[in-house]
Amino acid sequence: MRNLTSQLALLSTWLQKSLPDKVILTKLIYGPLEF
Repeated sequence: MRNLTSQLALLSTWLQKSLPDKVILTKLIYGPLEF
């Protein structure tokens, strides 16, 4: 789970810098996980 936590942390950082299109795409991919 540590790796998953790291991935989510990196994803959060990436989202803060991302374009709206990337946010939408990421939500479509990771939405079902509901982290």
